[in-house]
Amino acid sequence: YTDNSRVMIDLNQQNKRSLIRNTDQNLCHCNSGWYGEDCNLTVEPECVNPNHASVIMTLTDSFGDGWTFAAFSLTYVESGLIADGALDSLCDGKEDARHYCLIKDTCYNFEVSRGIFPVEVGWSFCGVDGGAPYHGQFCVDSKGKCALNCDENNMLTTLHMYDSYGDGWDGGYYNLFNSEGVQLYGGTLDDGKMATYDLCLPINSCSIMLLELKGKEPKEISYNICGFTANAYDIVNICISDVGVCTAGPIPYTPACNNSIPFYMFNRLNKGWEGGEYQITTKVTPEKTTGSGVLVTSGTLTDGFSGVNSICISDGCYDLSVTSGSSLSLYEKAESFWSLCGYTGKIPFSSQVCVNHEYNLCYGVSGCPYLLSYTHMSTLQYFIISHMDPKFKFEVIDDIGPLHSVHEFCDLTDTCYHLAIGAGKSTKVSN
Repeated sequence: YTDNSRVMIDLNQQNKRSLIRNTDQNLCHCNSGWYGEDCNLTVEPECVNPNHASVIMTLTDSFGDGWTFAAFSLTYVESGLIADGALDSLCDGKEDARHYCLIKDTCYNFEVSRGIFPVEVGWSFCGVDGGAPYHGQFCVDSKGKCALNCDENNMLTTLHMYDSYGDGWDGGYYNLFNSEGVQLYGGTLDDGKMATYDLCLPINSCSIMLLELKGKEPKEISYNICGFTANAYDIVNICISDVGVCTAGPIPYTPACNNSIPFYMFNRLNKGWEGGEYQITTKVTPEKTTGSGVLVTSGTLTDGFSGVNSICISDGCYDLSVTSGSSLSLYEKAESFWSLCGYTGKIPFSSQVCVNHEYNLCYGVSGCPYLLSYTHMSTLQYFIISHMDPKFKFEVIDDIGPLHSVHEFCDLTDTCYHLAIGAGKSTKVSN
């Protein structure tokens, strides 16, 4: 039950308890026997029973204000009951720890909920790092060693995350959904050049992975799963066969023309768009001349979690609109999203889409200012310099090659800027 001051979770289990988080005082789910009123660990319980193993869990928040309604639970696999009071959260701050006494030769389900700001959530438990949401089975052996142990319906899969600059994903955040639209995992590369997450993906099924948030520097982001390397704009289809073989790549679809552009559609409720649709029309001119605003193509997600349509349009710029079903609630509308030309958007949405088939370009959907460059040699340099600030932000694009490229500036604020372009290593003509 929710209101402006609290969230209450009722657990109808062995000992029914009501756990309240008061946002005004920033308290969290606490076991008062272990924690003080400020939820900091004040008494570390000792595992005196020889059949128990001492396990430490570290909780982090990159912003430093706690998990903001994300929480974790540790339950017995056999009974589903909470183990050792392990239903908790990071109350406040950037980092804290929890200490648990877990029974040897026993397996536990570990789950982390998404919360409001999942990109900030991090944890370390039994040698595994992760984000929010997360679910996995961890087992403690007879010697007290705790490790991730995917059950018989899932296969251990490693996600490798990279950042070319070495400062993390700068707000980039990935989603991984199962075939029914349930978000199984989410997370980020908080800092550094690389990190790995161990995931348990369903066998004999396919999952979809994409970046919900692409961060401040999406061109620095890449990741690899099942041998397939993707960037911040890719949507990856991950399939585990019945014999445990993992393959990954673009979502398969049948192109309707030689220069087809895929339009991806999703609904996390597994119900389709329920009357919502996308429309691509010729651009409406101020004079509304003949031929402007004419429908070129449209489509919808008729059912299920995901679908992809083949878009066939000639070179040029078009108006794009994505609408929701009139009978849907705000919650239902929020569960639908789509992706076109590397841009992921929600519903409703209105913008444009531009294509150049000769150079395989699709751009303009984000509505951000963009630089369309035509370079014929190896290096092009461009600089964005603030009009008001003597400091400047610059970016160097290396090895563009003979193709055109599009560079978007979605982080520019409402002011004026100078644009400076240099030819770099080449003296050949660049436009």
